[in-house]
Amino acid sequence: HSGPANNILNIHLGISGLEGAKLFIANETYGWEEGKVIAWDGSYDHRVHCLDCKEDRIIMMVRYMHPEMSPAHYKGHLKTHFEDIPVEMQ
Repeated sequence: HSGPANNILNIHLGISGLEGAKLFIANETYGWEEGKVIAWDGSYDHRVHCLDCKEDRIIMMVRYMHPEMSPAHYKGHLKTHFEDIPVEMQ
């Protein structure tokens, strides 16, 4: 699947159960490493493959606004595709 727009970026921090897990983003393959991050744009086609995982995969996912976005991009909107927009930015 892919996200609806490129205004939100993702960071995954590998914690445990990473052996055999793969993240496919736009025809590139990434593997998590404990304590390392993968930063990526969720608007690209992406999927996770855990069929070869030996245990449950645990990551910390942080989603943040693209650094080139400004409050003006959100005027008149109450939420992005996923999150509420703070009142002061509406």
